[in-house]
Amino acid sequence: ASGYKDCSKLVANELEAMLLENSQAEESEVRFCAIFWANRVFTFKHCPSRFICMLGASDSRLDIRELAEEGLVPPRQDGCSRDYPLVRDMMEYICHQQPKVLEPAEIGEKELLFPAKTFIAMINFIQKCEDAEKESDKLSEMPIATSSENYFENLIEHAMATDGSVELHILASAGILASASAHPQRFGLLFSNRLAWLKQHLGHINSTTRETMARLLGIVTSVLSASEATALLEEFKSTFQSAPKGRFEDVHGAVCAAGYVSAQCITGLPAVSKKLLSDVMTELVKVGKSGNPWLAGSVAEAFGHIGLRAPLPLPDGDITSLSAKLSMAHPLSMESPFSEEIQGVAEGQMASLGEMDMDKILGEKEKSQATLASLIELLTELLLCKEIKSVQKAAIAFGHLCYVNPTKQLLDVALCALFSLKRSKVEDILFAVGEALSFIWGGLSISADEMLRSNFVSLSKCSNFLSRDAQTCQLESEMVLLKKDDNVERETSREIIVQKLFDELLFSSRKEERCAGAVWLLSIITYCGHHPRVQQILPSIQDAFSHLLGEQNELTQEMASRGLSVVYELGDASTKDELVKSLVGVLSGTTKKKRAVKLMDESEVFEEGTLGEKPGGGNISTYKELCNLANEMGQPDLIYKFMDLANYQVSLNSKRGAAFGFAKIAQQAGDMLRPYFHLLVPKLIRYQYDPNKHIQDAMGHIWRSLVAEPKKIVDQHFNDIMEDLLLQAGSRFWRSREASCLALADILQSRKFHEVEKYLEQIWVMAFRTVDDIKETVRIAGGSLCRAVSLLTIRLSDTSLTLEDDARATIAIVLPFLLSKGITSNVADVQQLSIKTIMKLAKNAGKSIRPQLPDLVICMLESLSGLEDQRLNYAEFHAQRVGIGMEKLESVRIAVSKDSPMWETLELCLQQMDSSVLELLVPRLAQLIRSGIGLNTRVGVAKFISLLAEQVGKEFKHHAGALLKVLVPAIQSEKSSSIRRALASGCAAVVKHAGNSQIQHIFKDSLALYTSGVDKDSQLAGAILLLELSRQANEIFKGYHTLVLPVTFVARFDEEKTICRIFEEIWEENTSSEIVALELYTSDIVPLLIEGITSSSWTEKQKSIKAVVKLGGNAGNSLAPFVQQLLKTLLEEIPGRLWEGKETLLDAVAAVCKGCTKSIIQQSSSDGINTDAIIVAVIAACSRKKRIFCNAALSCLEQVVTAFKDQDFSEKTFPFLLEKCNQSLKLTIDKPSPDDKDIDGSPVSLEKVLACIRASLSTASASTIATKGESIVDILVGVLRSTHPWQVKQPALSAARALIKACGTSIDPQENNDPKQFLEELVIPIVECISSIKVLQVHIEALECLMEIIESAHFRLNLSKHTADLLNAHILELYGLEKNASAKSLMQRMLSSLESHMGNRMLE
Repeated sequence: ASGYKDCSKLVANELEAMLLENSQAEESEVRFCAIFWANRVFTFKHCPSRFICMLGASDSRLDIRELAEEGLVPPRQDGCSRDYPLVRDMMEYICHQQPKVLEPAEIGEKELLFPAKTFIAMINFIQKCEDAEKESDKLSEMPIATSSENYFENLIEHAMATDGSVELHILASAGILASASAHPQRFGLLFSNRLAWLKQHLGHINSTTRETMARLLGIVTSVLSASEATALLEEFKSTFQSAPKGRFEDVHGAVCAAGYVSAQCITGLPAVSKKLLSDVMTELVKVGKSGNPWLAGSVAEAFGHIGLRAPLPLPDGDITSLSAKLSMAHPLSMESPFSEEIQGVAEGQMASLGEMDMDKILGEKEKSQATLASLIELLTELLLCKEIKSVQKAAIAFGHLCYVNPTKQLLDVALCALFSLKRSKVEDILFAVGEALSFIWGGLSISADEMLRSNFVSLSKCSNFLSRDAQTCQLESEMVLLKKDDNVERETSREIIVQKLFDELLFSSRKEERCAGAVWLLSIITYCGHHPRVQQILPSIQDAFSHLLGEQNELTQEMASRGLSVVYELGDASTKDELVKSLVGVLSGTTKKKRAVKLMDESEVFEEGTLGEKPGGGNISTYKELCNLANEMGQPDLIYKFMDLANYQVSLNSKRGAAFGFAKIAQQAGDMLRPYFHLLVPKLIRYQYDPNKHIQDAMGHIWRSLVAEPKKIVDQHFNDIMEDLLLQAGSRFWRSREASCLALADILQSRKFHEVEKYLEQIWVMAFRTVDDIKETVRIAGGSLCRAVSLLTIRLSDTSLTLEDDARATIAIVLPFLLSKGITSNVADVQQLSIKTIMKLAKNAGKSIRPQLPDLVICMLESLSGLEDQRLNYAEFHAQRVGIGMEKLESVRIAVSKDSPMWETLELCLQQMDSSVLELLVPRLAQLIRSGIGLNTRVGVAKFISLLAEQVGKEFKHHAGALLKVLVPAIQSEKSSSIRRALASGCAAVVKHAGNSQIQHIFKDSLALYTSGVDKDSQLAGAILLLELSRQANEIFKGYHTLVLPVTFVARFDEEKTICRIFEEIWEENTSSEIVALELYTSDIVPLLIEGITSSSWTEKQKSIKAVVKLGGNAGNSLAPFVQQLLKTLLEEIPGRLWEGKETLLDAVAAVCKGCTKSIIQQSSSDGINTDAIIVAVIAACSRKKRIFCNAALSCLEQVVTAFKDQDFSEKTFPFLLEKCNQSLKLTIDKPSPDDKDIDGSPVSLEKVLACIRASLSTASASTIATKGESIVDILVGVLRSTHPWQVKQPALSAARALIKACGTSIDPQENNDPKQFLEELVIPIVECISSIKVLQVHIEALECLMEIIESAHFRLNLSKHTADLLNAHILELYGLEKNASAKSLMQRMLSSLESHMGNRMLE
């Protein structure tokens, strides 16, 4: 499209035709493109393209309509008025496209020349073109070209076709009226012969169109002849007479037209008989009394229009009686002010006035002809109806009637009627009464022609009295006042109005009356402000409006503030100065209320709902209700608090009201306000953040009007602003607190340190106070202030954004406050904000924070516990009940604290540590170790010391001793394992930087805690400390291995599992191999063991004995030098009193014997302990009464005998063992009770005795076997055939097998001691075990035993044939039942051996 912008005229014409044709195409896309091209290709002045857009305005598609409407608005970059096309060119093109526009519209025209929306767009666009021509060429003083004007009027007339929409008709009729108002004479002449065209629209369905046509008829009437005017009025008269049966729209149009026509005729042009006018008015009154309030309102408006021209040609009637009746309801005499009784019944009497018998007042004659009294009666009735517009029209009609006919009777009646609306709550009615009072006052700068021959609606809407310049208003008023008004009655009415307003309404105890007085007084000074009487009472008006600034009613307050603005415009220099001082006082809160309002019972003190409701229901708003509430609560003095609260509300309202008027005054006052800036600026800043949106808007408007450079003014008065805001932040009124917080939050942004230095701490105080306010909105505002001051503090303490000196000073102010007041606060929000701010300060402040580090570190450490979630404490108290371990819960608490902002802050503090800080910090850390409370604090201080030692390195050496002195006692006295471990870790970290003597003391103290500990906690403390030293100071720990590891080896067997586990870990971490370690430290370990064994403490004995067991099993030859000493100590401990765990002593003996067998044998020849002594001691132990100890001794005996396998102890052991076996078998038969197992003679473990027999048989001599063999076989047979479990029979089988081996290897068959007899006795019991016991181990053991017997029989012994056959049969039977492959294999070998044995016997 842009390529055709500069095309030739020929191409442009073709393009115009194409676009016009396609703008009406069926396809919506085509229509859219046509309008798009029309807008893009041609300039805005191009008439054809604008016509295409007008056509598109009625398109069915929304996007096309919007594009067309966009084309009728000048482009933004070319938005000057001269860019519109000329009206002449536009109308010529329209006429070219639609030639019917050249002719006027016909009566009853039905079809529209263009669619309705196209017509609307067309009319609006052409009117804008006219306005543009008037503005650019100043054609308002020159007549527009007749042809274009006529064409446009014709176009508008055609728009009134019946097919048009209501919107189009309203616009078109308004256009015709605008043209008629501009040239009334020409319009009258043009339509004098076309009255029928105008009259056809008097019955239009739209009331606005009807009223507009009625105005046009009034304009045309001025050029009609008397006969034509008479005929027109007669026509209206007949319409009124048939009104009950007529159409409402026709009657209403006739009423409106009759008013405008009669208003013109009453001027004498044209000359119409007064009789006809009177008759028409009589019919109008009848229409008004027909009962239709809308018609009655129009009738009242019509009479008002007539009254604007001249007094009504109606007889007065009995106005005196009517006036007296109204005066009783609303007396106006200046000498007799209203009494309370009359005020109380005023409205009731006004209501009865509409129902009174008018026959008695007006007389019979007045029934047939209307009088002024009957008209007043109609207007009075209308004032009482519910239709607001009718009430408005009636009120304004009173003013119009009195405008040119200010008779005493009429003025009195009008004022009484108007003042009867003093309690109306409808704003439109109040403004209408104010306009009527202005007409009664007189001195208006508007003529009757302006009101009747234009689109006049009201004084405020048509002439913009409220906002136009004072100079213009003054010139217009002076033109009117040139004609001196000598009417005494009007002067009297002015005094009545003044007295009514100032003595009753403006200071009434009822808010409705005060509102009415404010509206009416503002109307009078606005429309009649330059009248001399108004100028006289300006000071009183100013006081009255100032008083009303504090009203709760928004309308009253707005009227008062606007009134002050008008007073300022009207007043002289002294008045303006006084008004400025007064408003400044109101805004700053220094002005006191000049006049008190008397409170009545029903006087409303608070708005409904402000104080809630009564307990039983109902509002609490009036003075009476507040008194009753105070009495019911038993606190009569509470009413004073209510009134104090009400006064504060009034003061807020006063400030808001003052702001409305002050904004306009500020624009004109200029330099007069400069001296008051120190008072105004702080208040204006604060009130712009008031919770009341209206006060915000009002004060913001003042601020924008008063201050041209806000930043500069704020900087100049920053101190005044801060002092006021900080003071009000602590106010007892929540509104002030909230507004101050929000204002502070805003004003603190981007401030330098020197600006806020003296306020910084106080700002923090107020921020913390408001964040804990009782009112939620204040708390929210306090939160905003907290965030703002936090950001400010962080910025001022950041050395990358602020000078280092300023940063250091900022931290010196804020950080102590946050540590002392913020973190310790009971308010969670304050605590959280303080922690976050402190953390950011520590992060950004750099070296500037060093002077405050000791306080900061100690506070953070204490806060680890102080700010811990209370739910964790609760969980700790109930941990055992829910089955949670204490250590596990403490671990969780510690983990949570390490993720807290306090710990993060501590880590940031470590980065800024130096020697100067350590001098002050270390003593406080030592004190905190002694006196700190709480799990997280004590763990935290220990962890912090560890990190501190790592961070500062060598500088920490000077302080290590002081910390070690408190750490070790703290570890010893601490009960919590988590804290103890943390303290030990900290101690180990400090040891790395300590001196040699200090290190040595630490190791000795640690070992002393364990070895000399009076309780388990001390021992555990020593163990934990040693473990942490091993972990964190391993290089140092290595130098003390000789001192620590021997104790560690012994402590590994402590009965306390925790201690045992810790020392086990120490041992494993510091020894590469246990054997090697024992070789190195056995010489140090043995003395400790001997000392422990001989100790009086059973636990020490038991621990040392367990260590001996371990040592004997692993030390090897390294133990040889000490074996005699160790054995002597052990054997000496075997006799004597039994104690729990003493059986381990026997295990130790066995372990030493097994580990040092050669050494013991070699040293037996000397004076040392020999093997016999060991056997004797162990056998003696086996004879002890306690079964557990006895069983342990038997096990020891078995191990000792086995260890000394080259020595025969059978002569010492067999008698004892055989005796024990016989006792056991006997007791098994007798079945002793379970309670006898620990008494003397109770059965010992038979399997252990059998194990000892087996061990003794392996070393027994042949003679012993020969002498004791039969007894042993008897015992074994008895055991195998008894009901003992397989666990007992299996060692019996092992013993039998050992016996068979002994018989086969050590007995010579040629000797007389042949074992054949007692060996054959074992065969059958063994076979029975195989068949009766299903345990595989027993099967294998029994089969191997049989195998030994058979093999022995095959080589050395000769079994009897009976025994061999029986054995063979049993084995064959068992072979078929056996499933185990190993067992079957043994059986096959047995059968083969038996066959071989039997074969040999047969050969023999």
